[in-house]
Amino acid sequence: MPPVEVDTAVVAFDLALRRALDRGVHTFVREDGTEREFNWRWSQPWPGLSRTFLRSVHEMSEPGGPIASEKAAQSYQAWVKPFFVWLSDQDPERRCGDGLNPLGPEVFRRWKAFLDGRVAREELKSKTAYNYKGAVTRVLENVLKRRPEDLSPEWREEHLYQDDFDQDYDAREPYSVAEALRITREAARILVQLQRPEAAGERNGRLEQLSIYTLVGLKLGIETECIDRLRARDLAPTDDGKRLRIRYVKRRLPGRPGRRAKSVSGEDWGEASEEVGSFRTVGGALAYARRQARARGVLEDGSLWIRPLTAADFRWFTDQLHGRGLRADDGGLLKVDRTRFRATYKSARMLKSGGQLSLVADDHSKSVAARHYLENEHLQPFYEQAIVDAGMEALAFALREPKIVDLPADAPDGDVAAAAESAGATPEEVRRALNGETDAWLASCKDFFNTPFDPAGNSCSKAFWGCLDCANSLVTRRNLPRLLRFLSHLVDQRKRLPTAEWEAKFGRSYRQITETTLPRFPPDAVAEARAIAEGIDGTLHLPPELQSA
Repeated sequence: MPPVEVDTAVVAFDLALRRALDRGVHTFVREDGTEREFNWRWSQPWPGLSRTFLRSVHEMSEPGGPIASEKAAQSYQAWVKPFFVWLSDQDPERRCGDGLNPLGPEVFRRWKAFLDGRVAREELKSKTAYNYKGAVTRVLENVLKRRPEDLSPEWREEHLYQDDFDQDYDAREPYSVAEALRITREAARILVQLQRPEAAGERNGRLEQLSIYTLVGLKLGIETECIDRLRARDLAPTDDGKRLRIRYVKRRLPGRPGRRAKSVSGEDWGEASEEVGSFRTVGGALAYARRQARARGVLEDGSLWIRPLTAADFRWFTDQLHGRGLRADDGGLLKVDRTRFRATYKSARMLKSGGQLSLVADDHSKSVAARHYLENEHLQPFYEQAIVDAGMEALAFALREPKIVDLPADAPDGDVAAAAESAGATPEEVRRALNGETDAWLASCKDFFNTPFDPAGNSCSKAFWGCLDCANSLVTRRNLPRLLRFLSHLVDQRKRLPTAEWEAKFGRSYRQITETTLPRFPPDAVAEARAIAEGIDGTLHLPPELQSA
């Protein structure tokens, strides 16, 4: 009998997992093979349920799994614990999860209802409850997928649909443009002053690190979690030294639409390229940070930061800048809060781009970008002006229409001059229109190579019925037969097409002809044109796309 091959790695993992489950810990394995343990002993009063949850969390920590970092492992530890705390009141005999009483969906439903009640009583933020529910949901999803026998047979996928949350957290209020400018100027000034010989002892210290971090946060606009994880090897100058290429880790799932990132070794990476100038440029500040890291003996894989910077550090930094004269727009304390950096950057881009939301939402869905970064008082004047501009643009479009010239081809010069003044044209343009020299199809065009829709010198790109919405067009009696032939086609299509489709294709053109153009000609001229149009039926060819529905 041939020997049975044994995967020693699998065996080792199973043994390590068994020991971890017995001890009530989650062992997270770092990239370098070292481990960190997270205490889950609070779950052990329910031995069966504890092993079910811990096994699932260990499986989710495998390469490519949702628990891809120590921070994520710590979050799961914190977010799952409230479920067991609640369970201690609901199941004092500790029976849930044992062989006779596997966890059922009803318990899960009651726990979620308990959280919803706390949110309703304003005892808990909706986003916090969402995180609690989400962590337990993902753990149970993994159990249901891999080992459904550990749960009661009533479980279905629909029991694990995740709830949404209300935006009841404090908005990420950005700094005003002036405040952000003052902060970055002061941070850059600190870095300049630290280059003086008498300040040598303060380099590579807390003040320097916070100044660099603040400049990068406000000017590069990436998430603070990405700044926290910057390493020396993530910065690379171009060959000419003019720009600095920046690569940063993003805690996002690969392949998500709108993300400018690529997966490397199971992580998502974002990239940027910044000009290397003074300390007030991102490239300059990070090039200096790279130099300082090397001076500390940091290897390429080492962090740019001496240690993780905390909220307490930024409170200290706020005091330092306040002592140096930094003030808010209202003259009060200007707090340096890193949670406001990205919102400030996004708001500034919104203003600079002239309202192009797609540029601001380049790494978010538009709804997330608007909800998280663009709802703030600093952008209110911009939004109000956008509404005014849109109204004016709509009014201008509504007033845009072809000009009517109701004259015979041999009209005297005096009448032509009067018609030209009324139509906003020159007498020469009106005369060419009356003679048919500038006929397009439904109208004459004052200048086919200088239209409102295209760069000067380019031919008009609009379809022929665009003449009905163009201030460049002149409609004369000679255009009326074709105009009426086109109207006949619109009426015919109305019988063939669904109402909504006809309205989308032809509704505006129909109203332009019947309500704006034809009523401005004498009834006799319209009757004459209709008789001519009926006489040439079948010889006046329409473009193929308008021949039939």
